[in-house]
Amino acid sequence: MNAKNPWVTRYEQINSIDIIRTLTFQPAAPLSGLDDDSIEGASIRIGDAWRKIFVPTGQSCEIMLTFIQAAKSHAERYYPDAKTFLANVYDPNRNIEPFAPFFLTGPAGVGKSKIRNALEKLLDKEEFVVPNPYHGKLPLIGIRSVVVREKVGKNDFLRALAKPELMDESIRVTGNRIIRESARWLYQSGCCLVIADELQFITQSASANTQATNSVKYISHLGMPSAIFANYSLVHRLMKRPQEDRQRLLTRPLILLPDAPDSPDWIAVLTEMQKAVPHVYEFSFEVKAFELWGYCAGIMRVLTNLLLIAYRLARKMGRSFVMWADIESAYLSNDFFTDRQDVSQLILHGDLGGDLRGDLRCPFEIPESQLFVYRESIKKIRQEAFSNKAAISALNAVEKRALSTIQADLNGKSEIAATQKKKSNKAARNNFEDLIRGTDGFKNWKN
Repeated sequence: MNAKNPWVTRYEQINSIDIIRTLTFQPAAPLSGLDDDSIEGASIRIGDAWRKIFVPTGQSCEIMLTFIQAAKSHAERYYPDAKTFLANVYDPNRNIEPFAPFFLTGPAGVGKSKIRNALEKLLDKEEFVVPNPYHGKLPLIGIRSVVVREKVGKNDFLRALAKPELMDESIRVTGNRIIRESARWLYQSGCCLVIADELQFITQSASANTQATNSVKYISHLGMPSAIFANYSLVHRLMKRPQEDRQRLLTRPLILLPDAPDSPDWIAVLTEMQKAVPHVYEFSFEVKAFELWGYCAGIMRVLTNLLLIAYRLARKMGRSFVMWADIESAYLSNDFFTDRQDVSQLILHGDLGGDLRGDLRCPFEIPESQLFVYRESIKKIRQEAFSNKAAISALNAVEKRALSTIQADLNGKSEIAATQKKKSNKAARNNFEDLIRGTDGFKNWKN
C-alpha cells in the first residue's frame, strides 16, 4: 500500500500489541490533600482518579488490535486512492454494503468502556486531507462513537454519528434517509470504525427487543466496521430474535472477562490504583491481590466501590487511612449489598453458568483458553473462601450449606457432618447439587 495514502497510514502505524500498550497507558496521578476535603468530596476525587487510569491488559490490547486491523483493511479496500475516494463521495447512488458488527460483551463494570476510551485516544485525532489541489480539505476521522445513556429513537441515535448539521437538527431528515446520510458523511470523513457503547440501556421498554435489534441494524448499515459494546443482558435479548436477525447481528462476538487474580495484568492495575492514593490504604494492594479479587470477582467497578466504601467508613471513624479490617467491614456493609450478591453468585456458580442470573451469565460460548483461566480463578477463590469468615458470613443459609459441601469435598471427605440440617426445599436441593457437580468438574479438569 502506498505510504502516502492518508486513509491507510494512520492505521498502519498501530500494528502491534506493544505499540497499543505504549500509546494507551494512562498512569495514575497521585492525589494529595484528601484530609482537607469532606468525606464525600474526597471519595469523588479518588473515584475520578481511578477512572482516569488505564492499564492496557493483554485482553484489552488484543481486542483493540482486532478493531484497528479491521479499520485498516476497510481503508485499503474503500480508500485505495484519492480519485476513487472523490468518485464515491460525489456518487449519489453509491452502493453501501452492510457490515456485521463486532459484539464486545462482558460482565457489567469489567472495563468495556475503558477500551472505547483508549481507542478514541489512539484514533480520534483532528486531521484533514486534501484529495487533490482543486478540492478543499476534508476531515479525516479515525473513529466515531456514540454512548447510549437512555432510550433513544433511530433519528437521535444516528444523528450522533452524522455531520454537524444533522447533529444539531438544523436540517430535517427522517426515515431511512438518515441512515444513508450518516453513511455518506462517515465515508466522506474517512471514518473506518464506529462504536456504540452502553447499548443495553436502549432495551428498557416494552418493545426492548425490537428497539435493540433495530439499533444494531442501523449501525451495520453505515457501511464500515463497527462494534457494539454492551453487557450480557442485551445479548440475551437479541438471542430471542428470529434466526435471520441473529445471523446478521451476532456473528462476531468478543468477550472481555476479569483477569486472573495472580496475573501480571491484575497486579499492574492494582499497583497503579494504589499509586493514585499514596499513604491512604495501609495495606499493599499487590500483597492483597488475591483477597481483593475474591471480594469483587475481578470486576473493577465493584472493586472501586468496595475500596471507596472502606475509605468512607475509615473517615467516619476519624481516621485518614484505611486498614484491611475496613475492607472486610465494607464487604459486609449495606452499601455493598447489591455488589455482594453478584459476587457471591459469581464465586459460587461462575463456573457453571446455568445457575447464574442472565445478566451475570455469558450468552456466547467462551473460548477455551479464556474459560480455563476464568474457571481456575474461581476455583482458587472458592478454596480460599473457606477460611474467610467475612465472606462466609455474608452468604445466605442455602449458600452456606452448599459451601460447606464443597469444602468437605475438597478436603477429601465423603459426607457432610452428621449435625448438618437436612431440611431443604426442592429449589435449594437443585442449587446444592449443581454446586457439587461444579466441584467435581474442577477435580476432573485436565490441563
